[in-house]
Amino acid sequence: MSENSNHGDERTSLQCRQKLGRKKAKADPILREKLLQTRENPNPIHAFCEICHAYGVSIYEMDLAMAGEEFYAEIKRSTNGG
Repeated sequence: MSENSNHGDERTSLQCRQKLGRKKAKADPILREKLLQTRENPNPIHAFCEICHAYGVSIYEMDLAMAGEEFYAEIKRSTNGG
């Protein structure tokens, strides 16, 4: 298996976890409010991930950082022609 295919599997896994988290947050107003309140925390990303873990969704700080980096890289590639 190539390195690129592993990378795609990781991204798909993160996307699945994000969808699961969104689904749970939409169904549970208490969870949604807790997640929104993380904005006020001095370390909001860590607080967000802790809540996700408590509700059974494994999202880590590095997952979120890498998702942002991958998105930026995709945008840059698309605007620079490749």
